[in-house]
Amino acid sequence: MSEQYLQVNGANICYEVKGSGPHIVFVAGGNGGHRLFKRIRDLLVKHFTVVLYDRRGYFRSKLTGPQDYKKNFDANAEDLYQLMKHVTDEKFVIFGISGAGPIIFKYLVTYPETISKMIAHEPVYYSEKFPGTKDMQDFHNYLYRLLHYEGRNAKKRQDKQLELLDRARDLRGSVCAY
Repeated sequence: MSEQYLQVNGANICYEVKGSGPHIVFVAGGNGGHRLFKRIRDLLVKHFTVVLYDRRGYFRSKLTGPQDYKKNFDANAEDLYQLMKHVTDEKFVIFGISGAGPIIFKYLVTYPETISKMIAHEPVYYSEKFPGTKDMQDFHNYLYRLLHYEGRNAKKRQDKQLELLDRARDLRGSVCAY
């Protein structure tokens, strides 16, 4: 599917939906752009409906009104909620990377009923604001060891990483961080 736009409070969000199966949305970190995820999207579209988007104010997602930058994480979490509510009525997977950490964690505590799983890759997050941080850090360290020691020697690295993600999902319930 080609790019589409969704008007939200203070921004016009550009997004793309491709594939079939359960929905997974990728949330970009620092630069806010979707391009980082295009290669993995092309691998996943046979099994998932993949949603990519540019966060408000980045690349094709233009600001349309005044912004309260003190509530930036709130606005980005709300954008994600509005986008996914527009795309699907079913629970979905969130994959966030680095600077998307605060956004997806805010989303998790605000809209937990809408997600089936969350994957936080090297998240930036503020431990004092989130309950269960010790458990999350222990799990993060476990997954790092798993990927480092088992993943590096895999003949088919890509297949091995997907297998490790499946194992991680089964180990930790709704939230996994690696």
